[in-house]
Amino acid sequence: MRKLMIQQKTSLFFTLLVCLTLHSCGLFKPATDPNKEKVYKDEDGELGEIQGQRVYNPETGEWEVVRIITAKPDTVKWVDLPATKFPPITSDGSFTGGGAPPPNSGTTTVTPEGSVMKPSYEVAVVLPFMTHQFNKNGTTLPANSDWALRFFSGMKMAAPKLESEGVRLSLHLLDSKGDEKAVQDLIRSNTALNTADLIIGPYRRDNVRLMADFARQKNITMVSPFTASMNITAQNPNYIQVNPSLKRHCEAIVRDVKAHYKNKEVVIVAKNTPDEKMWVDVLQTANRMTQTDADTAQFQVHLVSDNSADFHEMDLSDVFREEGTTVVIVPSYRDETFIYSLFRTLALKKRPGQRVVVYGFQPWMNYERIDFDFFENLNVHVSSGGFIDPLNPDIQLFMRQYFEQFGTPPTEEAYLGHDVLLYFGRMLKKYGTKFQMSLEKEPPTPYLRSSFDIERVIFSPNVINENLNRVDQWENKFVHILEFKNYHFQPAN
Repeated sequence: MRKLMIQQKTSLFFTLLVCLTLHSCGLFKPATDPNKEKVYKDEDGELGEIQGQRVYNPETGEWEVVRIITAKPDTVKWVDLPATKFPPITSDGSFTGGGAPPPNSGTTTVTPEGSVMKPSYEVAVVLPFMTHQFNKNGTTLPANSDWALRFFSGMKMAAPKLESEGVRLSLHLLDSKGDEKAVQDLIRSNTALNTADLIIGPYRRDNVRLMADFARQKNITMVSPFTASMNITAQNPNYIQVNPSLKRHCEAIVRDVKAHYKNKEVVIVAKNTPDEKMWVDVLQTANRMTQTDADTAQFQVHLVSDNSADFHEMDLSDVFREEGTTVVIVPSYRDETFIYSLFRTLALKKRPGQRVVVYGFQPWMNYERIDFDFFENLNVHVSSGGFIDPLNPDIQLFMRQYFEQFGTPPTEEAYLGHDVLLYFGRMLKKYGTKFQMSLEKEPPTPYLRSSFDIERVIFSPNVINENLNRVDQWENKFVHILEFKNYHFQPAN
């Protein structure tokens, strides 16, 4: 039987990966202690410095994880695993899945779109494995390699599915080392990268920009699985962004709001800062783009100018409607203290029986200090680029199989790695090397964590009339709207 090959020459790095106990992703927080005092008591001095677990940094275009250890760490036990069953990897060598590599021979055809259809495809996976920092005599993995290792473990889980579907790929694992110079060295001299049919990665925004320029120059299709920034590249039809931008999140929120409420019921509450006022404008633009003849009003806007440390002077008295539902959209994603105080103020000022619905962004799901009663009583909705439903039988099967193979529960990065390789591997087989030119024909497709609905992006709409084939990049526009109901987040109806 033909095998999907993961080619890479390396040492015991992967053996360590499968031994390491990883933390599972935390889309669902543990139940709160019913005896804990509710935060809406509004006691002075209760609110301290707060840091969310995952914070969006608009300067890097990435969700940055802040880890604060508050409990005794788990003990990691190392065991020796047979190299025949768990082949090791390093930064530029070869991991084989068994059997002989698929021959790169057979009929090759070119489609009218210029896509090359091959019997097998070469895929370069460029991630920060940090193998240069690995100490074979140590007992820990290199810092900052977690994301890459977890992502790659998810890719390995997708390999048997692609193999069963007749998708023949050779994956070349390349270590970006989280360093621009290392990426530049790969671009200059790495044969696997320069002859790839598809590039997946890298991770950091600066390295993504370097690789995007390379992909444009070499005419190689590139998939960026993590970066959400929209200013990475331009006039680059080879660049595909998996993670929806914040602009897409704003548009998805507005669509959901307008599908259920009237414009007069909606108010945008934001801090009076340049960054948040920019996102107010994005929301208002999305409103105008989706308005109907029956509802042309702009959303109301309430800017918070409170500069106190815990926003205790926040005044939201003019936010509430006298009758009906009050819908509050909050384009704030980095300041948990602000969201805490906003929720507390809304809860205190809301009249008995008055319905309030609050919309915001994915990082709220990871906040530590906000009581679940806030989420429930304020009918909180968030936009999210992915969703892992623990009740989904496919998710449950993946969790069991992943644990059997790696001895640890899958993280969100593992789900993403699985989905990215499975989706784009299928697209390679179906449409060839320039599959992106046909992705707009594909219906929105749900996978384990992610759904894919990819369309072209044109940064200067005025040029459409000049060049109908203009593409600045491709972007996955699918955004989940999740609501907090029955004390957990779930897809909104």
